[in-house]
Amino acid sequence: MKVTKQNLHCLRYLGRLVIGLTIFFSCANHSVKTPENQFKVLEKYFAVNHKFQLNKNISEILILSDQGCITCNKSFANILSQRINNPHLLLVITASGNAVDLSKFIENKSENIFYDYKAEVSDLLNLKGSGIISISDQKVDTIIVLDAIHLKANLDYFISRTIQ
Repeated sequence: MKVTKQNLHCLRYLGRLVIGLTIFFSCANHSVKTPENQFKVLEKYFAVNHKFQLNKNISEILILSDQGCITCNKSFANILSQRINNPHLLLVITASGNAVDLSKFIENKSENIFYDYKAEVSDLLNLKGSGIISISDQKVDTIIVLDAIHLKANLDYFISRTIQ
């Protein structure tokens, strides 16, 4: 293949197009990661999927999943069962109940328990497994994914932030 000016022009054009599209898509994806936008995503999620409006009283959104560390999920479920009626917490259960006992949550008809068997909330925030989403001033302050290595520290943090 003979290299001509026209071929070089096309290659430069394609290179600029690839760079431009890469920058465009990386910026578009980044905007979801800001605390304000994460909160807006959560607001929309609760409004659309659960007909619920987030308010200033909510300090934590808790995701109980059966993905990831099974021991972590069971420990988290046990602690959550003691705090079901805390008005500052929202609990989103994405677990099916196969690996985590959900009976205490199902028996309790609390208005702060939501079920999301499609794990849409986890997909929105790219959350793998159970987690804690701390809210402050209508912004996502902290997202903690529970894992075996940091389980004790993460649960201690959660317990210290919540009043039974």
